[in-house]
Amino acid sequence: KDSKMVDGEAEKQLQQEEGEQQEGGDQKTPLFTFGAVADVQHAMGVKNVTTSSGAVRNYEKSKEAFEGIVSRFKECIDDLSFVAQVGDLIDLRSAPNQVESLENMMNLISTVQPEKWFHCIGNHEINSFLRPRLSSLLDLPRMKRSSSSSLTSLSEEDEQRLREILQPLVESNERAREFVEKLVDLDRSMDNDAHQHIDDNLFYCDFSPHPGWRCIILDSYEIAAQGWGSKDGAVFPASIEGGPRRAFEAIHSITKDLLQHNNPIFEGED
Repeated sequence: KDSKMVDGEAEKQLQQEEGEQQEGGDQKTPLFTFGAVADVQHAMGVKNVTTSSGAVRNYEKSKEAFEGIVSRFKECIDDLSFVAQVGDLIDLRSAPNQVESLENMMNLISTVQPEKWFHCIGNHEINSFLRPRLSSLLDLPRMKRSSSSSLTSLSEEDEQRLREILQPLVESNERAREFVEKLVDLDRSMDNDAHQHIDDNLFYCDFSPHPGWRCIILDSYEIAAQGWGSKDGAVFPASIEGGPRRAFEAIHSITKDLLQHNNPIFEGED
């Protein structure tokens, strides 16, 4: 509940609804309801894959399961304030058909009030697409239009906090120390165009499903090379040259040494 972000009338309405709920005993009426779906992991043409645990999975057939989910949402979408899709709509195994696989999912979503859907990204998306393409496919500009704020560069306090958080890693790994320095150098070298490019393609957004309530979507891959780099090194648009490009390319090189797919940074940590 964020009373600072609503006017007096909205706060009064919220208090009234809470009072009505308390009077209703066990028969509480929710302030709002929402749907959620996760880990569909669709991959066109990928069938009967044996995983490391010995399970056999059919990643193409997950589309049928998602069709059932969408059908259920169609029955109740008018009663839902929003639907949260919290990542991994596709699977990494969808390559080279990752675009078609994700479009399959989004085409199904388009049949059930897509403006009510809010998308998070998972490791399967961020490792399958560059961010500008992913932003377009998951309709990020539409989600950001409901947001109340945007990103800014790191303040001196932010830099200090970043260093403190990453200190255990820095002390244990020389390449990690270089990574942190390059990360700060990157931010210091950014001009307005570079910051805008990043802001446009980070999956941060917020929205209010009900007076007095605000939902915030986070981008868990903000500090990551995935999604920015490519085989030809085109990290930023050609118009953004100089410091940002060099710093991000350095970070991309370092993180490939520090991180492997789904592996931890700290030894022994899940």
